[in-house]
Amino acid sequence: MPFDFHSLPRPGSGPASPDSKSARPRPRGERPEPDFEPLKVADGDESRFSLAAALLTLTLGCLVLGIGRWLPPALFAGITGFGLLAYGTILWVLKARAAIWHMSWWVLLAIYLFAVGLAVSGACP
Repeated sequence: MPFDFHSLPRPGSGPASPDSKSARPRPRGERPEPDFEPLKVADGDESRFSLAAALLTLTLGCLVLGIGRWLPPALFAGITGFGLLAYGTILWVLKARAAIWHMSWWVLLAIYLFAVGLAVSGACP
Protein backbone atom coordinates (compact mmCIF):
# COMPACT_ATOMS: atom_id res chain seq x y z
CA MET A 1 0.00 0.00 0.00
CA PRO A 2 1.48 3.39 -0.94
CA PHE A 3 2.21 5.99 1.70
CA ASP A 4 -0.65 8.41 2.34
CA PHE A 5 0.76 11.94 2.47
CA HIS A 6 -2.62 13.31 3.56
CA SER A 7 -2.23 11.58 6.93
CA LEU A 8 0.75 13.80 7.82
CA PRO A 9 0.06 16.73 10.15
CA ARG A 10 -0.09 20.09 8.39
CA PRO A 11 2.48 22.74 9.35
CA GLY A 12 1.22 24.87 12.19
CA SER A 13 -1.61 22.49 13.09
CA GLY A 14 0.24 20.78 15.94
CA PRO A 15 0.49 22.00 19.50
CA ALA A 16 2.92 24.89 19.83
CA SER A 17 4.56 25.70 23.11
CA PRO A 18 4.48 29.37 24.09
CA ASP A 19 8.26 29.55 24.21
CA SER A 20 8.80 28.21 20.66
CA LYS A 21 9.39 30.47 17.67
CA SER A 22 6.38 29.07 15.85
CA ALA A 23 4.04 30.21 18.64
CA ARG A 24 3.71 33.75 17.31
CA PRO A 25 1.86 34.07 14.05
CA ARG A 26 3.93 35.41 11.20
CA PRO A 27 2.61 38.01 8.79
CA ARG A 28 2.04 36.69 5.31
CA GLY A 29 5.22 36.58 3.22
CA GLU A 30 7.64 36.73 6.18
CA ARG A 31 10.23 34.00 6.16
CA PRO A 32 10.98 32.07 9.32
CA GLU A 33 14.36 32.57 10.92
CA PRO A 34 16.69 29.58 10.43
CA ASP A 35 17.61 27.51 13.48
CA PHE A 36 21.18 27.09 12.26
CA GLU A 37 24.13 29.26 11.35
CA PRO A 38 24.89 29.35 7.61
CA LEU A 39 28.11 27.71 6.46
CA LYS A 40 30.87 30.27 6.07
CA VAL A 41 33.41 29.67 3.33
CA ALA A 42 36.62 31.63 3.27
CA ASP A 43 37.06 33.95 0.32
CA GLY A 44 39.54 32.61 -2.17
CA ASP A 45 39.14 29.01 -1.03
CA GLU A 46 41.02 27.15 -3.75
CA SER A 47 39.58 23.73 -2.96
CA ARG A 48 36.19 24.77 -4.38
CA PHE A 49 35.04 25.87 -7.80
CA SER A 50 31.92 27.54 -9.03
CA LEU A 51 29.25 25.83 -11.07
CA ALA A 52 29.84 28.31 -13.88
CA ALA A 53 33.53 27.38 -14.05
CA ALA A 54 32.71 23.66 -14.06
CA LEU A 55 30.14 24.11 -16.84
CA LEU A 56 32.60 26.19 -18.87
CA THR A 57 35.28 23.50 -18.48
CA LEU A 58 32.93 20.74 -19.59
CA THR A 59 31.64 22.84 -22.49
CA LEU A 60 35.19 23.43 -23.71
CA GLY A 61 35.85 19.71 -23.36
CA CYS A 62 32.80 18.97 -25.52
CA LEU A 63 34.03 21.46 -28.11
CA VAL A 64 37.40 19.69 -28.22
CA LEU A 65 35.59 16.38 -28.75
CA GLY A 66 33.52 17.97 -31.51
CA ILE A 67 36.59 19.30 -33.28
CA GLY A 68 38.25 15.91 -32.86
CA ARG A 69 35.45 14.26 -34.82
CA TRP A 70 36.63 15.99 -37.98
CA LEU A 71 40.29 14.92 -37.57
CA PRO A 72 41.78 11.48 -38.19
CA PRO A 73 41.84 9.56 -34.86
CA ALA A 74 45.65 9.24 -34.71
CA LEU A 75 46.13 12.95 -35.38
CA PHE A 76 43.50 13.88 -32.77
CA ALA A 77 45.19 11.62 -30.20
CA GLY A 78 48.56 13.20 -30.96
CA ILE A 79 47.31 16.77 -30.73
CA THR A 80 45.45 16.00 -27.51
CA GLY A 81 48.55 14.31 -26.08
CA PHE A 82 50.73 17.32 -26.82
CA GLY A 83 48.05 19.58 -25.37
CA LEU A 84 47.93 17.45 -22.22
CA LEU A 85 51.72 17.60 -21.91
CA ALA A 86 51.75 21.39 -22.39
CA TYR A 87 48.90 21.89 -19.92
CA GLY A 88 50.61 19.71 -17.32
CA THR A 89 53.82 21.69 -17.74
CA ILE A 90 51.95 24.97 -17.33
CA LEU A 91 50.26 23.66 -14.17
CA TRP A 92 53.61 22.57 -12.79
CA VAL A 93 55.40 25.84 -13.59
CA LEU A 94 52.61 28.06 -12.25
CA LYS A 95 51.99 25.75 -9.27
CA ALA A 96 48.25 26.14 -9.76
CA ARG A 97 46.31 25.03 -6.69
CA ALA A 98 42.77 25.95 -7.68
CA ALA A 99 40.40 23.02 -8.05
CA ILE A 100 39.11 24.13 -11.44
CA TRP A 101 42.59 23.81 -12.97
CA HIS A 102 42.84 20.26 -11.71
CA MET A 103 39.34 19.45 -12.90
CA SER A 104 40.20 20.69 -16.39
CA TRP A 105 43.34 18.52 -16.26
CA TRP A 106 41.23 15.43 -15.60
CA VAL A 107 38.77 16.37 -18.36
CA LEU A 108 41.65 16.74 -20.83
CA LEU A 109 43.14 13.44 -19.66
CA ALA A 110 39.79 11.69 -20.21
CA ILE A 111 39.57 13.16 -23.72
CA TYR A 112 43.13 11.98 -24.42
CA LEU A 113 42.39 8.44 -23.24
CA PHE A 114 39.24 8.42 -25.35
CA ALA A 115 41.19 9.62 -28.39
CA VAL A 116 43.92 7.00 -27.89
CA GLY A 117 41.27 4.31 -27.55
CA LEU A 118 39.70 5.41 -30.83
CA ALA A 119 43.06 5.54 -32.59
CA VAL A 120 44.12 2.08 -31.38
CA SER A 121 40.79 0.37 -32.02
CA GLY A 122 40.35 1.85 -35.48
CA ALA A 123 36.61 2.30 -34.83
CA CYS A 124 36.49 5.53 -36.84
CA PRO A 125 37.44 5.52 -40.53
